[in-house]
Amino acid sequence: RLGKINESIILLEDLIKKSPEFEVGYFFLIEQYLAKKQFILAIKKTEFMEEKFGKQGQIFYLKGLSYYYLNWWLQAFVEFGKAKKMNFSSKTFLRIYGLAAEKIGKTKLCINLLKENIELAPLHNPPNIKGVKERVSVL
Repeated sequence: RLGKINESIILLEDLIKKSPEFEVGYFFLIEQYLAKKQFILAIKKTEFMEEKFGKQGQIFYLKGLSYYYLNWWLQAFVEFGKAKKMNFSSKTFLRIYGLAAEKIGKTKLCINLLKENIELAPLHNPPNIKGVKERVSVL
């Protein structure tokens, strides 16, 4: 519910209380926390989900995204790595994983992830092609 984040959070928290096994509700709630920039709450909820539902690529991705928005690059990179090992995929995942890699000095990995992102989703939020070409020419 665009523009009604607080109401969405209240509804989702109520849904989770009534149906704690409803895994999707947790994912929606975390997305609302991210939209509201409540990154620490999002991290705590991903940790709870991991305990309750086990290790999942989407959980690692959302946790990494929370760290990314906090500018905690190394933690984001680690979580994104876990998501990739579990074959998690989305149109934005490889791009943001690549950006986190760049932030911690892993430029070659960044380039590879951005290339992979372009191959998988060439028209979805394309990364800065000029920047990628410049970095590739340096290597």
